Amino acid sequence: RQPLQLLSYQFYQPLAPAMSSKVHAEDTEGQGQRRPELPAGHDGDVFCPWMDYTRGFSWAEGLKLLITVPVLFLPRFILLLLVTMWWFLVTFVCTVGVDLTSSDPLPSWRRPIIQFLSQGTFRTVCFCLGFWRLKVNGRENLLAARKQPTVGVFNHISYCDVMALGAVAYPITIVGKEGFLKIPLLGRAGRCARCVWVRRSGIERPASESVEKGA
Repeated sequence: RQPLQLLSYQFYQPLAPAMSSKVHAEDTEGQGQRRPELPAGHDGDVFCPWMDYTRGFSWAEGLKLLITVPVLFLPRFILLLLVTMWWFLVTFVCTVGVDLTSSDPLPSWRRPIIQFLSQGTFRTVCFCLGFWRLKVNGRENLLAARKQPTVGVFNHISYCDVMALGAVAYPITIVGKEGFLKIPLLGRAGRCARCVWVRRSGIERPASESVEKGA
């Protein structure tokens, strides 16, 4: 949790000095709702917390981009494309003739291949996304969980969490929404990981029943 708190602090802290103590007397609809004045340099009516309008683009920032884009971004982006195509080929071969909507184990000859290649692939993707090192606390709990049926609840912050979890805890079974089945790469990768597909848009197939079936 510490890296996340540090990232949030560094991201939001620059916004604080530029926020004015003034408030608008009323909104555009005349409802009398008082709200803080937007930071200087913001032209819209809706404030976006993901954009920092309080600092200009300095020459130092431009120099950083000039160095990091060809040295760090482009090589990792090319590597990410190659890994993505490689993983698509592996998952396609291992799921030929397999029902993608099922959570049953793959045939015996395919499971060792997936298990052997998965952790290295996930770790490479994490590296390409900027995660140089994955620090794991409580790894002994993961090892103990393999000895008995276990359900883990993980704080889902971004799409990178799945890659990091696969790099440190594979093989595991993940609960995912059925909409991912329509995405060719994610659908086949989820089938290789024995994903339990859950329909979240209706009550015809409750999530609890899907989890019990997958277990």
